[in-house]
Amino acid sequence: MTTIHAAYNNPDLCRSVLPTTSESLAEMGIPHLITFLSPYATAVSLSGRRVVIDGPGFAHHIYYTCLGARPSARNPFEAAPSYRELQNAAIAWLDALRDNGATM
Repeated sequence: MTTIHAAYNNPDLCRSVLPTTSESLAEMGIPHLITFLSPYATAVSLSGRRVVIDGPGFAHHIYYTCLGARPSARNPFEAAPSYRELQNAAIAWLDALRDNGATM
């Protein structure tokens, strides 16, 4: 089974971000959703599957992942990622999804 959690927890740069379902759901702001749905979940490979990506949800995920990659920032303005960082993170995320065999 292909997993796409490999380098996701690398706090160094948001450019190394890889997609993950549980992390994305947690960021959507639905309290305890993962806890309640976990007993019904089944891990599946995305290899060979077609996926649909929600644009606003994707942008939110990328932005807050990059924002969280700067824990030493003193305030949100200092932590704000540049457009280049957001672009690199989005491309890395989509490339990782494609490299794992999913089609969009």
